[in-house]
Amino acid sequence: MTVIKDEYISEDITLHDLLPLGFLKKSRYTGEKGNMRFLLEKKESEEGEARLRACVWPEPFAYDHTDEKLKKEVLFDFSDEGMGEALKWLNERLSEYR
Repeated sequence: MTVIKDEYISEDITLHDLLPLGFLKKSRYTGEKGNMRFLLEKKESEEGEARLRACVWPEPFAYDHTDEKLKKEVLFDFSDEGMGEALKWLNERLSEYR
């Protein structure tokens, strides 16, 4: 962690860095941390079940301009628990991009 003006800046992605599920119901969220870019969005399964899709890829390009071979993604339950699992997965991938 880094201390700036008596505040701790986490080197990991935290829930504070992400937008809530209510936002993800209607819109895709993208962000970056270190040399990694990430995306969270709601996806419907073939059975019509709401899923939380998490995807990571290396900088410098945006999602739409990055080769599909460079992207890694996984689906989680579209719930608070799924968001926690996605956050853990994002941070595990983050260590690969440092």
